[in-house]
Formats: sequence, structure tokens, C-alpha cells
Amino acid sequence: MPIEQIYNSLNEELNHVERELKFQISLILKNKRNLKKIIDYFFKIPGKRLRPILVLLSAGLIKGDQIKNNKTLIELASAVELIHSASLIHDDIIDDSNFRRGQLTMNYQYKNKIAVLAGDMLYSHAFSLLIDKFDKRILTILSQSVERMCSGEIGQLKVPISSFEEYLKIIEDKTASFMSTCCQSAAILVDSDEKTVKTLGKFGFNFGISYQLLDDYLDNDATFNFNINLFEKAKEYGKRAQVTIASFENSKYKNSLYNLITYLFEKDKINNSKLMNVSVK
Repeated sequence: MPIEQIYNSLNEELNHVERELKFQISLILKNKRNLKKIIDYFFKIPGKRLRPILVLLSAGLIKGDQIKNNKTLIELASAVELIHSASLIHDDIIDDSNFRRGQLTMNYQYKNKIAVLAGDMLYSHAFSLLIDKFDKRILTILSQSVERMCSGEIGQLKVPISSFEEYLKIIEDKTASFMSTCCQSAAILVDSDEKTVKTLGKFGFNFGISYQLLDDYLDNDATFNFNINLFEKAKEYGKRAQVTIASFENSKYKNSLYNLITYLFEKDKINNSKLMNVSVK
């Protein structure tokens, strides 16, 4: 299964990310014992770490195995996971969701006011982690991406969605822009030229659209009733993502980025509990 191969190939780096996340969470909770139970609750069941994986693979596509033991890269991967986590907490409040990753959402467990503030803390800490040691361009595109995610959420609250193009703009803002930023940030971090940064940004953008289209297709969660085949559209954007990085030198990192796209179209066959048991310690 391609996704397992990706996890296994990045096992060492993802282990570092997990340790860094725990360290950053401990900094958030320093002298705030009353918050420990709340923050620990959200992180008790980990996600797929897809955004950190995009960071690691994008850097590896350019620098190969030179990315190993790159502490700054691990910090970037951890920061984007904190930002993603904050966005999920806020999404659950907006959508009035009651379950995520097999447990009650934070807003249902601790109520909306606490959940909003917990999400704000994660956002704030992620940027405090980045502000002193990262290229200003990374901070700029991450900030812009968070703005777009908020804009996408507002757009989704408008009902009904009047066209497929409007729906597409929402998922561009909510999902694709941040995945694009993960790839661009990694490229900037490893001193890539502007063309390479933009190319990886396009990969992440098309991958993100494909990811969200397919997710909505599988969950029957599209917010419109137009005669559009979401599965075929998702394949179209997945192909665009593949074409974007075709000119890069062949490597395990390039193969893994291709395999991420293959994984999208096997999602309906994957047992999520098995995926969560992939060895990342």
C-alpha cells in the first residue's frame, strides 16, 4: 500500500516530528496546568501527518537525503501540523461537528469557548516557533494561507453554492492553498530558486484540490447539486500534480510524492484503523 511505504521511508523524520510536536506542546502548556487535559485530549489520537509529509518530501525532492537530521525542517513540519490542528478545531466549531478521529470533538467535550481559545493558542504558538529563525517569505505565505483558509470557511457558510467554480474556490482556499504553502515553505527552507518554489507550490495546490474533491466524493459531502463527476475531477487535478514535478530527477522522494496521489484514489479501500497503526514512534 503506497501510503505505508511513504510512512516507512520517512519513519526517522516523522519520529523526529512527533518528538518535536510533543516538545512544542509542552512549551504551550508550561505553567498552564489547567490546560493540559484539554490540549492533550485533542492530540491523543494523531492524524495522518499529511502536511508534515508534504514538507519533508518537498525538501527531499530538492536536497535528497541531505534533509536527514535537519532540525529546522523538523520544526517547520511541526509548525504546519500545529496550524492544521488549530484549523481543525475551529472547523469543528463552525460545522458543529461532534466526532473527529473516533472521539468527541473538543467543542463537544469542552464547549465552544474553550475550543476557540485552544485553537487560537495553537495558531499563536506555531507562528512564535517560526518567527525568529525562518525566512520572512515562509512567514508571509503561511500567514496568507491562514487568511485564505478563513476566507474559504466564510465562503462555505454561504448557501446555496451557486456554481462548481464557487465550490472550487472554497476548496482552493480551505485546503489547497495550505498544502501548496507546505511545499513552497520546504522549498524556500532548502534554498531553492524561485522557479522551484513556484513549481512545488503548484504541485501542492493541485494535490490539495484533488485531495479535497475526492474526500467530498467519498463522504458525499459536496455542498452543491450540479452535474459534476467529482471523482473524475479529482483524477484530473491529481494528474496535473504529477505532471508538475515530472521534470525533477527520479528519487525515492519523487516516487513518494507520486504515491501520495495514488493513495488518494485508494482511500475508499483503506481501513483507517490500519493506517493509524503504521509505525511512527
